[in-house]
Amino acid sequence: FISFLMALPILYTNITDGLLSVPKPMLDAAKIYEEKMAEKGVDVMTIIAGSGALEQELKEHQKELEIRAHIQEIFIDYASSHDFMEEEVDIKEARCTRKFTVENEQFKGTAYICAVNSNNGDIEFIIAFGNGNYLSYTNIANNESESYGKRAINNIIEGIQKINIENDLLTSNEFKNLVLGCSVTGNAIGSAIEACRQDYLSWYYNTKYITMQ
Repeated sequence: FISFLMALPILYTNITDGLLSVPKPMLDAAKIYEEKMAEKGVDVMTIIAGSGALEQELKEHQKELEIRAHIQEIFIDYASSHDFMEEEVDIKEARCTRKFTVENEQFKGTAYICAVNSNNGDIEFIIAFGNGNYLSYTNIANNESESYGKRAINNIIEGIQKINIENDLLTSNEFKNLVLGCSVTGNAIGSAIEACRQDYLSWYYNTKYITMQ
């Protein structure tokens, strides 16, 4: 009993310090995971022992947190995270089922979560538009080769803002130069961005017209 009393303060301190030092992203992921499981009517503690189930769920939620962090970074100069509006869409060419929109007096922008298939599997990315222009291309994941696919992706990241959004992307000489020599990767990404471009401009000009009335 005396040994227990002597060890108790040390155990308490170590456990408390450990809990307080858990990174916020991990806490956020755990919270989202618990909420999702509750929606499905599943008690988190009943599946913690499941083989790989918790790990896979946490990976998915960590990825979701990273996507939302990218969205916040893209729009950081134009709006707070509370101003983002998530919407469901169905843009098959981009395998895009949702987009994040910001609309205020100074800025009208949209970010699309996209995925396309290329030589080495899926390429996942965010294409963002703002005030009638290309805003950014953000890589989420890809397994492309360094000499071809990754080179094209890096070129798109660096050069997308310079492309005239009024032109069809796939016939744009500026885009063709960015993906020169990487036709499979370039065409896959280009087709997805073009579909998102059309969706964005339709919304942008429609809201701009309404605002002017």
